[in-house]
Amino acid sequence: LLPLLALGAGVALDAAVRLLYAGVRAYGPGAASPQRQNGVQLADSDSRSRPPVTQRTYSDAPRRTVKSALVSIGKLMRAREPVAGPEASDMRAALLARARNLLAALVVFVAVVSPLAIALAVSVGGVATTLATPNDALLATDPAAAQAAAAYVLAHERSGDLTLGSPQVVWPLDQPDDAAGQPRPLYAADLLQTLAYSGQPAAFYPGGLPRARWAFAVSLDRARYVIVDNLLRRLAAPGEVGNLAPLLATVEAWPIVYQRGEYTVYEHPSGASR
Repeated sequence: LLPLLALGAGVALDAAVRLLYAGVRAYGPGAASPQRQNGVQLADSDSRSRPPVTQRTYSDAPRRTVKSALVSIGKLMRAREPVAGPEASDMRAALLARARNLLAALVVFVAVVSPLAIALAVSVGGVATTLATPNDALLATDPAAAQAAAAYVLAHERSGDLTLGSPQVVWPLDQPDDAAGQPRPLYAADLLQTLAYSGQPAAFYPGGLPRARWAFAVSLDRARYVIVDNLLRRLAAPGEVGNLAPLLATVEAWPIVYQRGEYTVYEHPSGASR
């Protein structure tokens, strides 16, 4: 559906630009009134009975280029006597028509083109370097360090071991495949689930959940490793997940066995999961 949505957005944008441009030209400086001829306001009966005059208006005058408009201005400036009559009317009509076109182009540029151009430039620059988002503090912004911490745990885990941490870090540690493509008996879970497992509310986990909801025990005393990153540290701050701070303080009293960047791997003092 994305190509169809993009096509629809492009068609709608094109129609909006055309409508905006036409509206500014129609109501811009010097726009001709349908009931005016030669600058005189006509009654309805006069406008129906009188034959149309031959004065050029914007709608029937030939399009003038910027060069022709500048030539007209030059003639006015070089004339020894004021230019009057049809020639002066044509010059004024050309200048007003050019002013309406420039005003319409300026409005379209400010209202449509420039915001799109700025957004496109920011997106292209972000793709070429790094796209900064408001959720950067919640993401694994250093994938190499996160993978290195996970690799350390995989290299030292034994059968049945449990690792706790942020979901974006520990997900590859939950029953990973061995060399033969078979799942290894290793387990991982979100550290917040440890609170929910004990019956406490934690973020989007409600309190009082029965332990039968879990496929395996995720209590802290069963975990062998806990990987702590900036997300968990931020969630343990005052005003966030209130029950997480004492749990994280317990983990940070364990021995540190690996550290890279924001990722610190703590090992349970007993060494093995139970």
